[in-house]
Amino acid sequence: VEVDLSLSAHANACRWFEMKKRQENKQKKTITSHEKAFKAAERKTKQQLAQ
Repeated sequence: VEVDLSLSAHANACRWFEMKKRQENKQKKTITSHEKAFKAAERKTKQQLAQ
């Protein structure tokens, strides 16, 4: 954990939790987009096999 000495303990904690929340949201978005891409690829493959 990186601590900014120019900030108070509370400000550092708020900054750390905000970064953590941002990373969690980014991870959720990444997982969602990967699932979406996988489903699209699966659909495309099924369509090509049907032809």
